[in-house]
This record gives sequence, C-alpha cells and structure tokens, in this order.
Amino acid sequence: MRQALRDKPGRGPGIVNWEQTDSALREMAELQIMVNREKAQCAEYVRQIKNDAAETIKPFVLRQTRIQLMIERFVKSVRRDCKRLHKSFRFGSVSFYRNRVDIRLNVALAQERLGLP
Repeated sequence: MRQALRDKPGRGPGIVNWEQTDSALREMAELQIMVNREKAQCAEYVRQIKNDAAETIKPFVLRQTRIQLMIERFVKSVRRDCKRLHKSFRFGSVSFYRNRVDIRLNVALAQERLGLP
C-alpha cells in the first residue's frame, strides 16, 4: 500500500523540508489518537452488548443449571437399578460413572425436532 501511495503519477514529493515532516508527524499523531478513540468506543459498545446479553440469558442459564442438578440427583438415586451406564433420549444422553453424571445435549437434533431455526 505504501508503494502505491508513493508511485501515483503526477505527484512529486509531498514533504520537502523538516517543518513539513514535523507537521506530517503531528497530523499522523492526531489521526492515530482519533483511531484509538474510535477503537476504545467500539470496545465499550462490545462490552455493553456482552453485559446486556449476559443479563438477558442469566435466567436461562440458572434454569438450565437447576434442571441439570435435578437430572443428576435422579440418576444418582436410580443408578443401582440400571443395567447400563448410558441412556440415550430424544434430545441428548445421560451417562453415569462412579462419582459423576455426564449429561450431553444434542442441540442440532433438538432444533430439528422442535422445528426451530
């Protein structure tokens, strides 16, 4: 890109003395300050959007955690009666080991079965 800026036809050197160099450096600094401000403002917007999204999904995450705990309690209570260590369902599966329960959701399949985009 710099080469393309230098080789434009009909343009001589734009800077011919030290004062112009200093002026150009000042302009570059001002432009960089504006770029930095815009980037900071964009970062702030992104932070706000993330915070808003976190607040929006908070009830869903809490409900999901409660459901997961209920499933884990149930599986631990019936584990001794089960013949297999893994059980598949329409929207996921449950596996249990000595001290933990592994719950896996198949979100793509759930979307398809629920008719969601």
